[in-house]
Amino acid sequence: GPCPLDSSKYCTKGTESNHSSLVSSAKYCFLSGDNSVLQNFQLQEYLKYGCVPVIYLASAQPLPFSEILDWSLISVQVRPQHLTNMGAVLDPVSDQLYDQKVAQIDRVHSSYMSSPGKIALTTLRILDARVFPEKGISKPVWNMATKHQSPLFLDRNPRPAGSGFTAVILTYNRVESLFQIIKKLEAVPSLTRILIIWNHQTVNPPSTSEWPKINKPMKVLQTPENRLSNRFYPYSEIETECVFSLDDDINMLSADEVEFGYQVWREFPDRIVGFPSRLHYWNHTSFSWAYDSEWKNQISLILTGAGFYNNYWSYMYTGSPQPGLQEIREWVDENMNCEDIAFNFMVSNSTNKPNIKIGPRKKFRCVTSECDNTGMLSQDLGHLARRSHCIDKFARIYGQMPLKSVEFRADPVLYKEKNVPPAVQVYADIGTL
Repeated sequence: GPCPLDSSKYCTKGTESNHSSLVSSAKYCFLSGDNSVLQNFQLQEYLKYGCVPVIYLASAQPLPFSEILDWSLISVQVRPQHLTNMGAVLDPVSDQLYDQKVAQIDRVHSSYMSSPGKIALTTLRILDARVFPEKGISKPVWNMATKHQSPLFLDRNPRPAGSGFTAVILTYNRVESLFQIIKKLEAVPSLTRILIIWNHQTVNPPSTSEWPKINKPMKVLQTPENRLSNRFYPYSEIETECVFSLDDDINMLSADEVEFGYQVWREFPDRIVGFPSRLHYWNHTSFSWAYDSEWKNQISLILTGAGFYNNYWSYMYTGSPQPGLQEIREWVDENMNCEDIAFNFMVSNSTNKPNIKIGPRKKFRCVTSECDNTGMLSQDLGHLARRSHCIDKFARIYGQMPLKSVEFRADPVLYKEKNVPPAVQVYADIGTL
């Protein structure tokens, strides 16, 4: 309690402490709920010193910035019946969850509440989002430890030209075609970095001396488990807003095709923009949704074996708490199929827009000696049936069909013109059927 000679300090077994040192050494700090001014002062101090607030839910006082902040991530919230037995509430909090709350407290305090200027700026951003909802930031983004904003609320379109993209290549053991892809990507002007996701746990990646020597940064990450969804993990090495997802057998794309694809993505930064396309349709015989890989005049899916997307979608796919998306992720990892369909469902459900196909190329067959196209996962007889099952299953989980069919394809304006000067014909090698 207060020291006998100085009531501004606290004494415990003869040792003097001030209030700030007590808060900074405490694990949990209880919040007074009867006065909004006192409550805000306490919260400011608790967050400053990294003490997890214990909040009484029956309090009528609103929490600061509750419009944007998820206070459940940075506090422990208790109900009236728990007040007589706080151990039953605090003891189950694991060390991992406690550390997550402390880390989130530090991020929230430093981002929004560490100074009068930060508080004022946060208030202005909230008011701006109220006046201009289309520029607003979704609540999960305010609380995420990432600089990547939802592409649904970007304030500039097209995206800035100079940022470039990160190529993320998921590979298992096709080294020859992988090396061909790396050499081709090096010639793409907007490429910023190559990230190799080595999805083989018993065979190590080639030694450093065996990899192609290129003039762009490249890093190899070996995954602890062979999962198709490893391609969508938001790796810290991805520093660009745009990701170009590639399979290790897509070695037929030219540098012009890839560069043009990135420029198209800049115009449609909320969509999946890519090369191989597919279509979903309603099967009137089986009364279910089905998957079509034949050439059609419509498309509704862009396969992520060669597709551009905003890195925000990696965070959403990997970490979204939505029960439906969690169920789909688990099913994809267990069955080793349909991660690209799941990704298309997620993006289309969020944007309510169709994804974008690039260029005239329709055949994407690996031509190196190590590529046995007849034995590929996507070539056996049951492939269409399994993919159709995925589409129908995912639609039932979502409770609707979010995919949008469209008769649209993005081509360079001059790609079919003859005798065009090179300075004008920017994308000369745009591929064939």
